[in-house]
Amino acid sequence: MYSTRASIVEKTELLEEKIITLKEEIVTLKEENKSLKEEILLLERSNSSIQEELQTFKSPGTCSLKLVLKYPTSRLPQSTNELETNDDDALALRETEELAQQKKEAAQRKKEEAQRKKEEAQRKKEETQRKKEEARRKKEEIQRKRAKRELEKTQKQNNVPKRR
Repeated sequence: MYSTRASIVEKTELLEEKIITLKEEIVTLKEENKSLKEEILLLERSNSSIQEELQTFKSPGTCSLKLVLKYPTSRLPQSTNELETNDDDALALRETEELAQQKKEAAQRKKEEAQRKKEEAQRKKEETQRKKEEARRKKEEIQRKRAKRELEKTQKQNNVPKRR
């Protein structure tokens, strides 16, 4: 009887420790999720800015004064070297876009992983709660049985005639 009670108490304590650990893990995952969301937002802003500049340079007649001053271009006929430079610029721009896309995908993967960890932590928390509830029910059942035995024992003692 006492070993069962001690076992239940021990299990309950272990489950409570697991709950605390899972809560800490959830807080950590929430913080990581928040930082990943901020990183995604920054990458999306950077990507849209790069896309805007790319569109502007695809049709140079619509270029804003700010961009003209930022990236002055010559209207003189281009030589072969200038074409190569523009190809290099386009390549660099593509590489930048690819890098931004890779970062965005990595951030998305991290976000999904954080979500999976959060769901796993929630599942473990629910399982721990279920086990804790089961241990509580068993403990109550043991107490009821003990009370019933005590009552029966008392009734039996009261019903037995005294020997003289």
